[in-house]
Amino acid sequence: MLRAINNWDVKCFEKLNHIQTFRFSSAFFRIVSFTGDGYIYAAVGVYLFWASAHNYTSSLSTSLMAFLLDLPSFMLLKKIFKRPRPCVILSHCKHALEPRDQFSMPSGHAAAAALMACQLSHFYPQVKLISYTWALLIGLSRVLLGVHYPMDVLFGFVLGICCSKISLFLWV
Repeated sequence: MLRAINNWDVKCFEKLNHIQTFRFSSAFFRIVSFTGDGYIYAAVGVYLFWASAHNYTSSLSTSLMAFLLDLPSFMLLKKIFKRPRPCVILSHCKHALEPRDQFSMPSGHAAAAALMACQLSHFYPQVKLISYTWALLIGLSRVLLGVHYPMDVLFGFVLGICCSKISLFLWV
């Protein structure tokens, strides 16, 4: 069964990774991926503080707690799974980014984006559609740009949402 899942994962990766060959898509998804590097999260926090947003204190506290759960979790899981990145083992992989580490499972970008989307949706429901769409685009970008398989992204989404839900349960 694991072999069948892996074969599906590789085939999906190959189909999605091919989209990167179009000039516009590569540039667009590099920008999208960059927004998942963490700078946007800090900018959102500063904006919410500046705007004296409703629930700012709870939002910031639960988000920080969720990230404190997420970061060590995804780093530990990468060391446990030790799944090589597609751009390392697939000779025909087209990658537009140089990964920061050698392992791909789970996607830290996807985990952080899903965590942030879950946090924002909880405290500011009016941005739910935008935040989850943005998170999905970040996950898709990681596959299109050749640094993650679809299952890495899916696992990252699950991890990020779980960390968010745990922090919300403990804090709110």
